[in-house]
Amino acid sequence: GYSIINEEIEQKYRDGLTRAVKKFKESGVRTVIVGTPGGVDAFYFKNPKTKATAAEYNQTLGRLGQIAQEVAKAEG
Repeated sequence: GYSIINEEIEQKYRDGLTRAVKKFKESGVRTVIVGTPGGVDAFYFKNPKTKATAAEYNQTLGRLGQIAQEVAKAEG
């Protein structure tokens, strides 16, 4: 969901992405492209469920992008 990043979210994202990349590789896929999430618009983004601001959620997306890069590097 649209929430502020925390260690639990980071670990779940890292683990899930790593599992996905490994499954692709195990099935014979030669090239796996790992992307990073884009940002949200500061004017239109509204999240009444968690009260996260666009700036806070963009920080979350930025961190998820860093994790994706780390997984891509680790998995070659």
